[in-house]
Amino acid sequence: MTNPPSPDIERQTIALDRLRLLSVGYYISGAIGAAFVSFLLIHFFLLLGLSFIPESQWNASVFPRIRRFLPAESILEIAPGYGRWTEFLRRHCKRLVGIDLNQNCIDGCRLRFAAYPDLTFHQNDGRSLASVADASIDFVFSFDSLVHVEADTLDGYLSQFRRIMRPKAVAFLHHSNFGAHATGPYLSRLTQLPVMRQLARRTGLVKPNPHWRAETVSAGIVRALCEGHGLQCVRQEIIVWGGDVLNDCFSTIALADSTASKCEVVVNRRFMAEATEAKKAWSGS
Repeated sequence: MTNPPSPDIERQTIALDRLRLLSVGYYISGAIGAAFVSFLLIHFFLLLGLSFIPESQWNASVFPRIRRFLPAESILEIAPGYGRWTEFLRRHCKRLVGIDLNQNCIDGCRLRFAAYPDLTFHQNDGRSLASVADASIDFVFSFDSLVHVEADTLDGYLSQFRRIMRPKAVAFLHHSNFGAHATGPYLSRLTQLPVMRQLARRTGLVKPNPHWRAETVSAGIVRALCEGHGLQCVRQEIIVWGGDVLNDCFSTIALADSTASKCEVVVNRRFMAEATEAKKAWSGS
């Protein structure tokens, strides 16, 4: 005959059961809370995007630079965010594919453009275009997103362009040019120390980088990367985006066997002034 458990053991068993129930409840409530917060964030940024449609910037800074490539049957937009440029691009194509690392952005775009079945959005690992079919894209676009990615990530995207682009396709990428002002390896290591970096900036040895531009990317580096993947930069416009450093570049890229042999490189220090004038003109209209 088995002896009944002692009161102490019963109390311990009850306490453990309650602890298990509390743990399960905490986990479920945490998961629900995280999902709810994610839901709120998606809708917040979605509403923000709808309330702040950068039409003046599109009309003044973006569309004039890509007008000759539109309309396009199929567009790939890399890093669309919550769809601020997608809203304009969709009007110039039959089909659009958006690729973004952030799942919240993908969910936001799917919600925002749910009424347009020919607009599809996919999450990636930050450099893969595996979800894009071979020879399916006529125009690749990215603006104000890839400026923060380093050369290895940009190279990952460029290495897949030849596979996904149709013979006469064109890509328009806004990327960093800060690598043109990069320091040598010794100074780069030395300026990892905040005090030394501040001193180097004051003496002009290191250029300020307040907009967090990628420091391993430049117009010249992008040209070289393109050549390594059977692509060619047709035109590059190097600009100042805030401050006085030529820190950004717009590169127009095509398949190497479909364009002229030399890249046109222009420097535009008035880009921000042009954008400001356009914004004033738009707000006053």
